[in-house]
Amino acid sequence: MNTDKHGLIHEIEKITNHEVGQVLNYLKITGLKLGVVLNFRRARLEWKRIVL
Repeated sequence: MNTDKHGLIHEIEKITNHEVGQVLNYLKITGLKLGVVLNFRRARLEWKRIVL
Protein backbone atom coordinates (compact mmCIF):
# COMPACT_ATOMS: atom_id res chain seq x y z
CA MET A 1 0.00 0.00 0.00
CA ASN A 2 1.24 3.49 -0.86
CA THR A 3 0.01 6.80 0.53
CA ASP A 4 0.57 10.40 -0.53
CA LYS A 5 -1.26 13.71 -0.15
CA HIS A 6 -3.87 12.53 -2.66
CA GLY A 7 -4.98 9.35 -0.92
CA LEU A 8 -4.43 5.64 -0.67
CA ILE A 9 -3.36 3.33 -3.46
CA HIS A 10 -3.69 -0.44 -3.26
CA GLU A 11 -4.73 -3.32 -5.49
CA ILE A 12 -8.18 -4.92 -5.06
CA GLU A 13 -10.21 -7.59 -6.85
CA LYS A 14 -13.45 -5.59 -6.75
CA ILE A 15 -14.91 -2.58 -4.95
CA THR A 16 -16.64 -3.67 -1.74
CA ASN A 17 -18.17 -1.99 1.31
CA HIS A 18 -14.72 -2.22 2.93
CA GLU A 19 -13.19 0.12 0.33
CA VAL A 20 -16.17 2.48 0.55
CA GLY A 21 -15.77 2.59 4.33
CA GLN A 22 -12.06 3.38 4.00
CA VAL A 23 -12.84 6.30 1.69
CA LEU A 24 -15.59 7.60 4.00
CA ASN A 25 -13.17 7.54 6.95
CA TYR A 26 -10.50 9.29 4.87
CA LEU A 27 -12.99 11.99 3.85
CA LYS A 28 -14.06 12.55 7.46
CA ILE A 29 -10.46 12.82 8.68
CA THR A 30 -9.30 15.18 5.91
CA GLY A 31 -12.46 17.31 5.71
CA LEU A 32 -12.78 16.59 1.99
CA LYS A 33 -16.26 16.08 0.55
CA LEU A 34 -15.63 13.87 -2.50
CA GLY A 35 -13.75 10.62 -2.99
CA VAL A 36 -13.43 8.17 -5.85
CA VAL A 37 -12.50 4.48 -5.75
CA LEU A 38 -10.99 3.26 -9.01
CA ASN A 39 -10.30 -0.37 -9.89
CA PHE A 40 -8.11 -0.88 -12.95
CA ARG A 41 -7.75 -4.61 -12.36
CA ARG A 42 -10.78 -5.54 -14.45
CA ALA A 43 -10.99 -5.48 -18.24
CA ARG A 44 -13.33 -2.49 -17.91
CA LEU A 45 -12.72 0.32 -15.42
CA GLU A 46 -14.77 -0.11 -12.25
CA TRP A 47 -15.33 3.06 -10.22
CA LYS A 48 -17.45 4.43 -7.42
CA ARG A 49 -17.97 8.11 -6.51
CA ILE A 50 -18.37 8.75 -2.79
CA VAL A 51 -19.76 12.03 -1.44
CA LEU A 52 -19.69 12.90 2.24
